[in-house]
Amino acid sequence: MQYLANDKRRRSVLCSRLANYTLMLLGLSLVSATHARNIAASWDAVSDPEVAAYYVYYGPGSRFYTNRIPITGGSSAEISGLMEGDTYFFAVTAFNTNGLESDFSDEAMALIPVTGGPETNSFISVSGAYSGLFAERSLVSPASAGSFSLTITKRGAYSGRIQLQHTRASFKGKLNQLCRGTNAIHFGPSAGLALELHIGTGEQLDHVFGDVNSDRWTASLFGNRSRFNPRTNPAPWAGKYKLALLASKTSADSLEDDGTGYVRVSPNGHVSAIAKLSDGTRLGQNAFVSQDGTWPMYVSLYGGQGAFIGWLAYSNRNTDGFEGIMDWIKPDVKSARQLRPGFTNEVQASGSSVLK
Repeated sequence: MQYLANDKRRRSVLCSRLANYTLMLLGLSLVSATHARNIAASWDAVSDPEVAAYYVYYGPGSRFYTNRIPITGGSSAEISGLMEGDTYFFAVTAFNTNGLESDFSDEAMALIPVTGGPETNSFISVSGAYSGLFAERSLVSPASAGSFSLTITKRGAYSGRIQLQHTRASFKGKLNQLCRGTNAIHFGPSAGLALELHIGTGEQLDHVFGDVNSDRWTASLFGNRSRFNPRTNPAPWAGKYKLALLASKTSADSLEDDGTGYVRVSPNGHVSAIAKLSDGTRLGQNAFVSQDGTWPMYVSLYGGQGAFIGWLAYSNRNTDGFEGIMDWIKPDVKSARQLRPGFTNEVQASGSSVLK
């Protein structure tokens, strides 16, 4: 759940009768031997007989809160479960017995210190370029599925881009010593996403995991790192491929024709694809192939109401082709004369080498 501080629905007649109150962070204390900490917070109580209790809000971005705790019988709170190395922002509201809630207080910020984590040079092992996809576990929906790219420096700074439907947004930050990062991503004055990243180490090296959260859904994020270099470690699949997109013919809403296109892989692992689906829709995609031969494909279609999304993979380093299962989602199309029903199809994508 997200709570945006500029949400006008939060303002009420109670605001005009509440005195300003200030949030004060009192200190940090270790909860247990895990990488989580407590923080004690207090604020000036509001001297209004109608005030029943308070809400403490906190989250990874300024005026962008992902958590809310109700506090009754006092003007202080102990907040637990905070991650070491992460920065959190806090604010308080008051509400009365009728449920009317005040505006947010002034904001306070706290950086949770790290104790006993890996050395800073661990970022060298995870630095590089990553790309991947996110979608809900239960279904693939154009409203909650998309793609991302991410670059991490040897000092742990990261920057990237995320695409959801037809909207793209940038993000950046600094990994904590557990190789985790959080971001509040704003797509407009009232819409936003909370991004959680976990860069894999050890057996999970070369992978990135995480979640993308909105106030309506949670999508799981996964991506891979590309390590190819055109001089020292060229991609073994560099070349041009003919792409075939074979749509499912098992349902009444399936189309009879198949889609076609071309894919080019450069020695540095960059993948560019152009194709035409069986309904005539054209699409283009850029990504990077990972060391294990996989690469993500995501294209937002039909004004953001549809999508073409999935993973493609080479079976081995010497193969002359790739394959994968894609989800093709097309919405209903209304016109003055008729309604053309949409569909969700699985598409068998395959590529065969035409030029090396």
